[in-house]
Amino acid sequence: ACMGEKDVFFQAHVLMGEAMEKEGLKMVNLISPATGHVIDPKTHAEQMRRIKEFADKGIDRSPNRLRFVTWTLKYNECHWVRVLGLGEHYVRAELDAAVADDGAVEVKEPRNVTRFALLPPVLQGARPKLKVGGTDVALPPRGEDAPAATHVIGKRDGRWAYLGKLDGVRLDGKRPGVQGPIDDAFTGPFLCVRGTGK
Repeated sequence: ACMGEKDVFFQAHVLMGEAMEKEGLKMVNLISPATGHVIDPKTHAEQMRRIKEFADKGIDRSPNRLRFVTWTLKYNECHWVRVLGLGEHYVRAELDAAVADDGAVEVKEPRNVTRFALLPPVLQGARPKLKVGGTDVALPPRGEDAPAATHVIGKRDGRWAYLGKLDGVRLDGKRPGVQGPIDDAFTGPFLCVRGTGK
């Protein structure tokens, strides 16, 4: 982030940095000397240089480890993980998952997540292996010519279990796209009609 040394919003950057530290991340704040809510050309050039380093590397479309945090099913997907159900809405939910060298996937005990899907390219081998919260979850074998599968995992009798493929699992209750009237109404396009008095 960039900010002016005398920016009236300086404290907001400090708070963002503290929040990121709690997540084990470090926020880089470039400060324009003796400026308010503007960025001087030198600081801006440094910001662009740093951003270019990441842009030149490109995006890893299939990272081997994900730590995904959300508070709503409105924003429920990150690379090959999709959250499909929450224990309590607008409360922090977290999925931490990793792919081993042999293709096996291990998901730490999910926090405030009741069901989730693992999307291709993970778990696409002939005999996919999955562990959730330290427990093995049995997955069906995949035939050689079978299309890529999206595995839905959820609680069954208090244990994590394979619920089926995404297109075959009935998602009841609040779910992505139908997670709450405010989210559904006000985070997409809508029409306001103003009374004219006539």
